[in-house]
Amino acid sequence: MTNPMKATKSIQNWMDEVCSMFPDLRCRYAYEHGTKFHVVQVVPESYQKNDKYAAMVMEFENWFQRRFPQERLLITEPDAHDDMSDVRYDRRGQGYLSFDSSSRTAFSSAAPRKSLATMRPSRSSRNMAGMERTP
Repeated sequence: MTNPMKATKSIQNWMDEVCSMFPDLRCRYAYEHGTKFHVVQVVPESYQKNDKYAAMVMEFENWFQRRFPQERLLITEPDAHDDMSDVRYDRRGQGYLSFDSSSRTAFSSAAPRKSLATMRPSRSSRNMAGMERTP
């Protein structure tokens, strides 16, 4: 059995590392109790197309899955379907510039929320290594 606290600390360490490598990033980490997912939201979304960033994400996801096979991890852009009510860590790179809530790349606490019973994955990233996120 894995230790959820070690999984949390590993995620926080990764967020520190990625924000140091990419100083204009912001990462927020929350645990979704209903789906039992560790969710890391990253802005700006433009980093999804950065090869070095994508390689860091892939490498960490693979390492995390081997190290914590009982835990579920999702690293993604902000999505209103993610339950971020239990934010456990918020890391901003030194060069991160805040966006107002009207920006598509900003975190928005006013994002519409759906109940877990009606939540459906909207992106292929919800299916990682055969572990589809289910409500």
